Amino acid sequence: MTILLFIVFSLSLYIFNRGVLVFFKSIFNKTWSIDKLEFYGIPIFIFYPIFSLFIIGNLSVLANFFVPIKELNLIWIIFLIFFALINLKENFLIENRFLFLFTLIIVPAILSISSYGLKFHFDSVDYHLNFQYWIRENKIIFGLSNLYIAYGWSTIYEYILSNFWFGNNFLALHFINITFFTFFYNFIFYNLTFNKDLLLKLISINIVIYSFLDNFGVKGGANGFVNIQMVGKPDEAAGILFFVSFLLLIRDYLKSQFSIKNFLLVSTLSLFAFQIKIVSSYLVIPIIFYLFKLKFKNFSKIQLSYFLYLLSNLVFFVIKNIAISGCLIFPIHQTCINSLKWTDSKTVKYFSKGVREGNNLAVNFSENIFEWFNIWINHAYNYQIYSNLIISILIIWIINKLLLKNVNKNFSQNEIVAYLFILFLVIAFFLTGPTLRYGFGLFLILISSLTIKEKVPKNIKQFNFLTYTTFILLVFSIILTPRLYSYKLFINNGLEIASIENNIEEYLNTGSLVNSKERKVEGSTCFIPKTCIKNDRFEFLKYADIKGYRFYTFENSALSK
Repeated sequence: MTILLFIVFSLSLYIFNRGVLVFFKSIFNKTWSIDKLEFYGIPIFIFYPIFSLFIIGNLSVLANFFVPIKELNLIWIIFLIFFALINLKENFLIENRFLFLFTLIIVPAILSISSYGLKFHFDSVDYHLNFQYWIRENKIIFGLSNLYIAYGWSTIYEYILSNFWFGNNFLALHFINITFFTFFYNFIFYNLTFNKDLLLKLISINIVIYSFLDNFGVKGGANGFVNIQMVGKPDEAAGILFFVSFLLLIRDYLKSQFSIKNFLLVSTLSLFAFQIKIVSSYLVIPIIFYLFKLKFKNFSKIQLSYFLYLLSNLVFFVIKNIAISGCLIFPIHQTCINSLKWTDSKTVKYFSKGVREGNNLAVNFSENIFEWFNIWINHAYNYQIYSNLIISILIIWIINKLLLKNVNKNFSQNEIVAYLFILFLVIAFFLTGPTLRYGFGLFLILISSLTIKEKVPKNIKQFNFLTYTTFILLVFSIILTPRLYSYKLFINNGLEIASIENNIEEYLNTGSLVNSKERKVEGSTCFIPKTCIKNDRFEFLKYADIKGYRFYTFENSALSK
């Protein structure tokens, strides 16, 4: 039953976004066929689920300035019905039935099995669920991060998830997560099997090999390939978007092929990645460069309108950040506006430092680098993961060496710049917190870097055999994405709707949450009371309700404590 639910969920996102395109096509009097649109040789429907979530997230951010998120439920139903009917204005054109079946039915069906046996992630209990509950029950709250500094993250992922609370079953929150996995595997699958772009095909081959090798190695495997986390974390989604955005940007840069259409796509994906996780902000460098390259090209009316739509999404997202934390970009304390009454830049600064140098163990040059490395490599699963990552890179490099050859002996200027940017990303990774979940996108980029220098197959027959073999490995990788326990539970309970195991009390009685205390302030709205308000100075908070908007501020004297 869960398989059927997720297939319907995925098709709903597909129909919703297609309907949006048909609607705006008619408004702008365009004659092109919706189902023949493509980017980088990839049919646009591969991106539909991601575009739909992007729209839902940004409309939720905007709407929350005026209403609680829970009041949007009826609006989403009306939107879905409206855009589903709008689809009837243009006949569906399905030229490749196998492609349609594999991407919209088979892949979602397999990945949906991961729903069985899942629990909430620790951070969901710590702050994600509470933040989602705050915005579900209230309009935007000014200074909400003063109740718990982690609310300052307020990513678009929270706004998306907050729309999918259905009773006591949080299964739909996981559906959002595996939607990104579905997009990722479909993206790789199409490049591998149908796309004529050799660079994207070669990179996809390497990514599939990397995903397969994730199942083997030191201590049984795990090489940093994206994996399904417990419910509520956005790291995989951000990593996937970061990787795809980077890949498409670098592809155009290496080929010196810059187009407005491609720019708008990568800008959408990059903005979405940034809204989910701040580390994706590094993409602004190639985005600005790309825009510079387009300075002599004219945007059409529809292209300019869409670009302004993206900019407006960014503006409202930043305004939302300011309202909740007092900072343009949280948790960069230098962007905090201290003149606002609810801004606590000192706490933001300490929080940012704690994130980097706490459990994430960022490089600290004030310490001995060898001592740091010894602590870092032996922390958690780092030795296992990074050992397997290096082994995977070596194996893929050897395969590339045997089957591919360089077009030119010397590196082009564009290739050198691409490698330097990747080096910059690696350095930034170690400076901001080299932990596994922050590196999902970077690890995929490192694998991709093996084919940044232009290559061609040495032997076409061997290369075709490699492509067929890689497709088989891709299918195995997709099958192996759900955990073994998920398959066991699915076999025993496949006809039942999966449910997320409520492990909230388990977390509250163990680890760092044991000493959490239930605190109350005026106007507080808490889903998990013990982790809702985690500011030791909460007694100094001042509450105000101004024209229906809530404010939580500190006295100036309290900020110095």
